[in-house]
Amino acid sequence: MVRHVTKTQKKAKHILSRKQFCKIYTLQRSDEKTRVCKQFFLDTLSVSGQFAATCLQKVTSVGVMTPELRKCPSSRKLPQDLKRSIMEHIRSFPTVPAHYCRKSSNKQYLPQGLTLSEMYRLYRKQCEENHREPARYWAYRKVFRTSFNLGFFKPKKDQCDWCLKFERSSSEDKLKMTEENDLHLRSAKLSREVKALQKALAVNSSSYCAACYDMQQVLVTPRTNSSQLYYRRKLATYNLTVFDMGMKKGHCFMWHEGQAKRGAANIASCVFKFIEEYSQNGVTQFSFFTDNCGGQNKNRTIVGMYIHAVRMFKVTIEHYYLERGHTQNEGDSVHANIERAAKQADIFSPMQWYAIAATAKKTAPSYALTEMGEKMLEMDGTRSHYCGSMIRDKDGQTVRWSKMRVMKFTPDSDIFFFKYQYDDLEFRQVETKQPVATLNELRPMPMTSTVTEVKKKDLLWMCREGIIPSDHHSFYNSIATCTGSADDAEDKEENDELPTTRRGLRATRASKDNEQAKHQQADIEDTEDLVKQRKTGLRGRSRKSKENKQAEPQTKRKRTLLD
Repeated sequence: MVRHVTKTQKKAKHILSRKQFCKIYTLQRSDEKTRVCKQFFLDTLSVSGQFAATCLQKVTSVGVMTPELRKCPSSRKLPQDLKRSIMEHIRSFPTVPAHYCRKSSNKQYLPQGLTLSEMYRLYRKQCEENHREPARYWAYRKVFRTSFNLGFFKPKKDQCDWCLKFERSSSEDKLKMTEENDLHLRSAKLSREVKALQKALAVNSSSYCAACYDMQQVLVTPRTNSSQLYYRRKLATYNLTVFDMGMKKGHCFMWHEGQAKRGAANIASCVFKFIEEYSQNGVTQFSFFTDNCGGQNKNRTIVGMYIHAVRMFKVTIEHYYLERGHTQNEGDSVHANIERAAKQADIFSPMQWYAIAATAKKTAPSYALTEMGEKMLEMDGTRSHYCGSMIRDKDGQTVRWSKMRVMKFTPDSDIFFFKYQYDDLEFRQVETKQPVATLNELRPMPMTSTVTEVKKKDLLWMCREGIIPSDHHSFYNSIATCTGSADDAEDKEENDELPTTRRGLRATRASKDNEQAKHQQADIEDTEDLVKQRKTGLRGRSRKSKENKQAEPQTKRKRTLLD
């Protein structure tokens, strides 16, 4: 830089000129220097004018650069005793491990709400109490980042209610809970091993599919930085993600609450579409992994859909329910990518959510998007058609739906197989309705809006105030509303222990009503008997009192005569 920029004395034409020197910029061309303009020189070397000026300022009168005055990095070396004291202080904080990352990571998590600045403040306070010189903040931060593998928060998906309960229990309670805790951890480990095995089979076979599905957290619309959004109701968009673990491809089935609910029939419609698409591509065996949500994944609507699918497409289906509190799966990465892609975007309609989901993954294969608004199917019909009461299995034992861990369906059998534990040797059996023919076609589900009047009122208010752009006003004006409250519009979760056919539910309710009526009648009869007894008792007492009053004067007369 210095060799190609020279300063020469300016020949001043004006006495009042402040410029004393001229800078000549040259570039090497073969064996000679060619003079160029300043801008050409800076653009060629890709430097700024300030950088060139600073270099020239450091040149002495003899043409030598002044030495570097900044200290070398070695001067910031931390003494061992100071480093040891910092490490001891960091180790004094309690840590918790991550449930789902133990195999691939040893990262620990500090208590929620703690920060590095707060830890350093406590460290300085401790040093003052012990009359020691504290280290600087940069040293504390360096030791924390280089000598420890710690994080400042525990992910929500890592929190298991049972594990937290066991961890926070007293020593006596832990002894009582040890057996149940060992069974819980063993089931969690087995579910992970089964999922890994099924995933390996799917990778090595084109006729086998291992997938997990789960509902994403509700995506609200509109989503922008306006402060008024905190006080207004927003439209909900739903996304059921089915992740093919063998192909490592995510499938997003999306709709909004102005089109359908998010009950068992809606989940079954999306999964049925997935099975239909893959069976047409040669897949003959499916293994699904989900959480234990009864209203969405563990109910007779899902069972009816599976029975219909194995009969229609001649496939075998197995469904594994992961251990409660340990349901993290590969589908969570799809949800994370969608939320990350939407972080910097303003979203004013569900269609924009669809576009973000389709383009959230930047590398191949991208997520496959299916808009389910008008593609929902009447899955409640499969439940009433194929599923009986399913109260007892073939051995006469009560079917405990909440305890199921594995379900299996085959095309050549009318029996529904299930297990209560992953490592059970044999399947339990429940017969479906017999004889029953396969449904020829599933009817489309009519669109059902769960948008209440007050929610639509808030959405139209945001349109009038300009929070929602005018391009989307026609969409919000066309949204239908439901009758009743939002609670009435949502699906009620099914009870796993009761029969699911309408006739069975009516019979159960009728028997309960009859029992209550009998108890009420018995109570009424008991109260009537008590009233009668009290009345007769009072009458008896009144007669005795009258007889005693009549007898008293006679006894007095007898006494007077005797006297």
